[in-house]
Amino acid sequence: MLGTLEHLIKQHPDYRLILVGHSLGGAVAALASLEFHAKGWGPQITTFGEPRVGNQALAEYIDEVFYDQNRGNASDRYRRVTHVDDLVPLLPLSEWGYTSHGEEIYISKFALPPENADLRLCEGHSDPQCISGAETTVSSLVSRLRRRAVVERFTRWWLKRKGVLNIPARFRVWELFFAHRDYFWRLGLCIPGGDPKGWHNTSGNPSLNFPYVDLFAAQRLIRFLAKDGRVYYGDAILTPGITNLAKATHARVIRGDLFGKHDVTDQIVEVRLLLAPLAREDVKTIRCLGLNYEQHAKESRMPLPKYPVLFYKPVTALTGPFDNIPVAAPAQQVEGLDYECELVAIIGKEARDVPESKALEYVLGYAVGNDVSHREWQLKRGGGQWALGKGFDGWAPFGPGGRSHLAKSLARPQGVGSGRSPPLWLNNGDVVEVSLEGVGTCTNKVEYAQSMPKL
Repeated sequence: MLGTLEHLIKQHPDYRLILVGHSLGGAVAALASLEFHAKGWGPQITTFGEPRVGNQALAEYIDEVFYDQNRGNASDRYRRVTHVDDLVPLLPLSEWGYTSHGEEIYISKFALPPENADLRLCEGHSDPQCISGAETTVSSLVSRLRRRAVVERFTRWWLKRKGVLNIPARFRVWELFFAHRDYFWRLGLCIPGGDPKGWHNTSGNPSLNFPYVDLFAAQRLIRFLAKDGRVYYGDAILTPGITNLAKATHARVIRGDLFGKHDVTDQIVEVRLLLAPLAREDVKTIRCLGLNYEQHAKESRMPLPKYPVLFYKPVTALTGPFDNIPVAAPAQQVEGLDYECELVAIIGKEARDVPESKALEYVLGYAVGNDVSHREWQLKRGGGQWALGKGFDGWAPFGPGGRSHLAKSLARPQGVGSGRSPPLWLNNGDVVEVSLEGVGTCTNKVEYAQSMPKL
């Protein structure tokens, strides 16, 4: 297989090598990933219910290869998904010298599918809040047994019992038929043979109803003009080691509702030009926060606001990652044209009264943007309303795409033209670059519009 794979990698250098495995297949993927890494192929691995593959030394070596020291946790190159009560990730037993490696993503919810709040990015090999510390109670066991008609009599028998089922997860062999299989038929990841048992047909039993969860939605969202002349949404294909979405030359086409049910298809098309990650018709509001970074407030010589400074930009301000920044005649009359590098959060569903703990559940992805501003119009000619100095057409370039997740902590670097001494204003022909690690760079040229004829 290696010879064929090596030939395909040379033939398609833009394709990313992805290994996916369940159960023993996960162990095979783990071991194969080490050889592929040694060959410089930069694989990405996702496993479900992966058993332990070796001793402490091997576990530490896997962590060394795939652990992200900068983030302090597992990188997106390895995702070892485990599920509460699944015994397989705890086998073979530690008494025999076997140890789990890191990179674990733990699903803590008994009744699937999970939500974001039910997922935990685990720390180390044996995080007690993950599969290593998982136990089960009578109530949790019964809640699952109730879903299987074939064991209803056993459920009725067990409900007559009292106490807690304290058998450690690694010895609950029956979970091979329940928790260990749940990754597939209840999460909706894979239904071999087109759902032959009708597991997803729950119309006759409302207690079995659950939504479909697509865990493989786009990780690197781009919107682009393809070589065939059509505009697509797609999941960018990047060369291993490349994170700048502006370097994407191919993408897998996304079909369906970007903000609802959609699929990343196997159709791969060539990118001619990257566009703004969202079309204007898919954007309802551009909501902005001002002075929300302490260092930016200091360089702007403004006090930290007691309440958030909220302003809006019109949809006509949106433009692509490589489009020119048009400067209308009124904005050319006086100096003050400036730039601001911003983190852009793309909200994926309607939100109202959302607590901070659940805020990230509403974020579809992240991009980088340039909050083009004219300080004279923003602070002096706008009547106290910032939007007038920030909302000219084409003054919200963003992209080059959207990543579904970023590092947990981000800091916007201070550094705007108005914060320098003397101020450094933008002029006709200047080129501005704003970048966000893991997303990429927007590169835009300032272009003064021709003066309108006076009547």
